[in-house]
Amino acid sequence: MADEQKHPWYKSVPGVLTAATGFVAALSGLVAGLNQLGVFKREPAPVTVVAPAPPDSAARQRAAGTAGGSSSSAAPASAPRVPAPAPAPAPAPAPAPAPAPATTPRPPTDTAAREIRLPKGAALELAVPERTCAPAEGRQRFTARLVSPVKSGGTTLLPAGTTAVLRLRRGGSSGAPEARLDSLVGPQVGVAVPSSSVRIHRGASGSCLRADARLTARLGAPVVLPRP
Repeated sequence: MADEQKHPWYKSVPGVLTAATGFVAALSGLVAGLNQLGVFKREPAPVTVVAPAPPDSAARQRAAGTAGGSSSSAAPASAPRVPAPAPAPAPAPAPAPAPAPATTPRPPTDTAAREIRLPKGAALELAVPERTCAPAEGRQRFTARLVSPVKSGGTTLLPAGTTAVLRLRRGGSSGAPEARLDSLVGPQVGVAVPSSSVRIHRGASGSCLRADARLTARLGAPVVLPRP
């Protein structure tokens, strides 16, 4: 017989299967060896601590989850609207100024009714209570009393006994006493006499006036007395 021709192993099916089986066995051994060496060991996954979300974030997450899980395509809820502040009320118009009340003329005051007027030329009869002498220079102040009341229209203007304040001086070359009325004083009277003329009727002695000397004072200008 002729010698059979030898074919290479990789060109026959049994050779291919034998080679594949050997390769798989070698690969399994390699993997087993690597696993024993720890090449394929897994490290435990790190644990991550998640901080709780704030209330607003949790609410937004829940709202987002609800919206995502819903089958409907509803739009996400919008944030609540803050109502706009109401406009400030317009200031009320200022009231028109009230018309000024018509001024009515006031009646004349009753000052004149509360006054007593001694007319110019009124005569006052006076009596000197004690002796009084005029000084060599200047004037001597003394008093006299009204002998009789002064009346006008039945109304007593000055009662008897009213005190008259006078000043006495020496007059002329003879040195005879001369008197001047200054004021009238009483319980309800106290006024100055601006002008007067005094006549001495009796009781003059040299430059003095005796007690109970009589004088007449005549007003040279009106004198206003307060009404009691």
